[in-house]
Amino acid sequence: MYAVVVRWSLADSSQTVESLQRHLLGHEESGVDRPVDVIAMTWIDDPAEGWWGAVLLGRSMEVMGHPALQRASTLIGCPPTDQWSFDLLSWTTGGQSRLTELWLDLLSRSTPFALRAA
Repeated sequence: MYAVVVRWSLADSSQTVESLQRHLLGHEESGVDRPVDVIAMTWIDDPAEGWWGAVLLGRSMEVMGHPALQRASTLIGCPPTDQWSFDLLSWTTGGQSRLTELWLDLLSRSTPFALRAA
């Protein structure tokens, strides 16, 4: 399994975090864009720094071609500014696991934005 993190800088885009939330969040709830190899997907943002991003968990690297990522690139006007992919070694649901703590620590050191709890 794989974890993919992508992010876009909105510095040169006519889109804002708020406009992307309106365009993308409601559409994702329909389940139309959920290919079978995607286990989970969430949007992430940092309005103060002007970043938009996504975290995907999938059974293959095909998640990089997720339709929602393509739609976000079209709306923003450019491909992702940064992309990271990782082999997913463990996954739990429910309470926060040690892997989740390590994952959040990695993201906080590697990127200038923080994940927000929904």
